[in-house]
Amino acid sequence: MVNVQALKRLHKQMQQHLNEYEYHIDFEARLKLIKKSKHLLAEYFKHSVALNRALYEGDSEDEHLQTTLRIYARGMHEEGKKIISTFLKYGHGCENKYRFKFQMEIAEAINLLEHRIKNEKEHLLPEYLKAILHEPEYHI
Repeated sequence: MVNVQALKRLHKQMQQHLNEYEYHIDFEARLKLIKKSKHLLAEYFKHSVALNRALYEGDSEDEHLQTTLRIYARGMHEEGKKIISTFLKYGHGCENKYRFKFQMEIAEAINLLEHRIKNEKEHLLPEYLKAILHEPEYHI
């Protein structure tokens, strides 16, 4: 079972945290943000993975919808692995000589994470509530 309220709360918290990356674009500040975000990211992924698992293993009566949700859930899994690996890679710091690579990789991870959150809010949560829990409406 997915804790929908917790996931919605985490969406807001993650988005606020990701906004900090836009304001703190220098190397050292972003390294500090990565260290600061470890626990929030772990909690977010715990709930996000539960949502993806529920959709992947769900038993919607609409077979086309279920196939689409399974494909989508697999894609989200691959995105998640890339995001987590980037945060783990730089979670203990980074040498100054790799600062450009760090900036590029963290920018990609942030974009993927923002994309993931947007898709969960706009598509996955509504489908979970409709197809799995049979609730008629969802409000972001």
